[in-house]
Amino acid sequence: QMMAFIEENFRDPNMSLSVVAQHFSISEGYVSQYIKRCTGKNYSAHLEELRMNEAMRLLTQTQLPIGEIVKKSGFEYKNTFYKAFKKHFGVPPNTFREERRE
Repeated sequence: QMMAFIEENFRDPNMSLSVVAQHFSISEGYVSQYIKRCTGKNYSAHLEELRMNEAMRLLTQTQLPIGEIVKKSGFEYKNTFYKAFKKHFGVPPNTFREERRE
């Protein structure tokens, strides 16, 4: 249930470890341990991976502007999105989209 809740709500920029813990009335520490056990990643890394996969999907399957993709993939700030995207895929989102069109 916890993993499904995260997957259903990762697009919310306010989604946090504390939100998950409050939703299930359990401690943040338990949530953190559970996520690590299920995914092999900490909560932040798991959340970022979900968001990056959504951004990649939107970049390749839609013509939405990058600013819209930032919001729809769960990021509050464009700058944070760009840094995370480049770290994850090795190129900025514009370049990623152009390379997929060729």
